[in-house]
Amino acid sequence: MNSDRFSLADLVDWLALPDGPRDRALILRTAAWLEEHRDFLAVEGAVTAGLAEIVVTLLIQDGVSAVLTGHRPELPGEWTWKVKQRHFPDLYILQRPEKRDDPLSFCVLDHTPAGRPVLLPTGDHGTAVAAVWIEGRQELRVRGPGGRLHNFAREDVSFVDETPAA
Repeated sequence: MNSDRFSLADLVDWLALPDGPRDRALILRTAAWLEEHRDFLAVEGAVTAGLAEIVVTLLIQDGVSAVLTGHRPELPGEWTWKVKQRHFPDLYILQRPEKRDDPLSFCVLDHTPAGRPVLLPTGDHGTAVAAVWIEGRQELRVRGPGGRLHNFAREDVSFVDETPAA
């Protein structure tokens, strides 16, 4: 993006290219672009609210949402702001020329694979809970034998069913 202020919808459209598919790969591309530029980005509403240590999660669950979590240094607790995809045109990203002291963090939490059977690198079977993308790493959160939750590198886990992998 070559603008100092753009909406999340504008960024998604720019990354999708004309007539590009609107799929999980586009969401990962969006998160990767945001992560790559994070030192110079701010979310307009979070700046207005005075939030610090902001994490922006692109959440895939019954559609796509952006979930911003941060805190105000002078107040206890955290603030969470959830913006549904239909409001992405109103969620503005600010691109700054100077590096931020408090860069944003970006991730993707995808509930699409939830409930799918998986084969773990240990040889055990489990059930997918969610796919997670953090700083370019893709992981799969899995409920393994005995009900314990584990995170595995996505490439180390195989889906047992025939549905395309997340």
